[in-house]
Amino acid sequence: MAFLDDATRRIVYSDFSFSERSLVFETGIKHILKTHGNISMLYVDNGSPFVSLQTKRICDILRIQIHHSRPGIPKGRGKIERFFRTVRDQFLRPLDESGVKGIEDLNIRFRIWLESEYHRNPHRGLNNQTPLEVWLANTKYITVVDASVDLDRVFYHIRQRKVYKDSTFTLDGVLYEVPSILSGCTIKVCYDPIPLRRVVLVEHNGKNYGEARPVDAYANARVVRNKTSNLFSVADNLAVAPTEKENVTQDPVRIALDAATFKKGGK
Repeated sequence: MAFLDDATRRIVYSDFSFSERSLVFETGIKHILKTHGNISMLYVDNGSPFVSLQTKRICDILRIQIHHSRPGIPKGRGKIERFFRTVRDQFLRPLDESGVKGIEDLNIRFRIWLESEYHRNPHRGLNNQTPLEVWLANTKYITVVDASVDLDRVFYHIRQRKVYKDSTFTLDGVLYEVPSILSGCTIKVCYDPIPLRRVVLVEHNGKNYGEARPVDAYANARVVRNKTSNLFSVADNLAVAPTEKENVTQDPVRIALDAATFKKGGK
């Protein structure tokens, strides 16, 4: 995926990836905003990465207009298509594939080629100036993103989730826990869509309940939620404060089994 500045032909973001997804598109937008300044409009085709509801919501917040080219009509996409042809002819064909160690290595090589060759070669469409020269001549038009805007938070995704009776919910196959007051509620989950740095924030009725944490299966097995029944209250005491009971085993596995027995109505 590549983002080309229409006025200067400069590539402001590019990345080889194994799939075309809206998350890759959003990563490019975020990178440009942080390193090159504001964007007023994006001109894209009608591929699925460019029509995500999450992406549209992010662009609406940032007041970035997304315009789609008409299907089957290449007019308006000529500059980016010409760039892709240049990439095939001048970067990919001479590339020694046997020396590429992986996709990160490929991206590093590509960025070096962009900065050392593509951006420094004259373009006929720029009156034989280079993209870098035209970009530097127009830096006075660059405006930075307002410092009060938390870009990381803007690019969080949002979903609705129903909290189970044990104060947990699932997100992308991972079980998270929230304060017990939210048990049975439908909450709004705001989260970083990149799993390696995922942060999951919880809101309900306009109130922020902080960050949800992945459930620790072992610790969760030792805790029995508060119930109205006296029987369940006894189980809670066994699980939470066994040292206060004279005849209770100190083995955590035994405690969890005892608590589970009470929860099922055992004696």
